[in-house]
Order: sequence, then C-alpha cells, then structure tokens
Amino acid sequence: PAPGTIYTFSDSSSIQALAGAAAPFCRFANLNGGQQVDLFLGAFSAGSPIVQANIDVLKAFLPLQVGKTAHLARVGSG
Repeated sequence: PAPGTIYTFSDSSSIQALAGAAAPFCRFANLNGGQQVDLFLGAFSAGSPIVQANIDVLKAFLPLQVGKTAHLARVGSG
C-alpha cells in the first residue's frame, strides 16, 4: 500500500503503511502504540520463524497465481 494508507480493523485498532521496506515486505506502524512491523505480502510477520525459515519458498509464490503450491518447513525443538 502507499505510505500513509491507514487500515482500521473490527477491534478498532489501526495501522498505517510506511515507506522503507523492500518488496515483498510492507512496513506498518500501529497507530495505537507506534510499534513498527514488517509484513511479508502485507499479511505475515517478517519476524515469524516460519517466514524466516521459508522465505525462498514463499518468494516462489510471486507473482501470485492460482494453483501454485509449496511445502513449508517448521523449525522446532527436537
């Protein structure tokens, strides 16, 4: 989304799109507390272990297209 775009959710929380993140990530600031977060495709936390462990697989979805599939690894103890 363009920097400055504001999304308000059903729980009344809001985030605002910021500039500065390299595609396919989007940077947002929580308007209720100011915390910044980068989201992969605007939906998944860039800091999530499953996103970090599978970034190359997730990027293979780009451009988005119906029918593409992938298998993700999940990092865990043991």
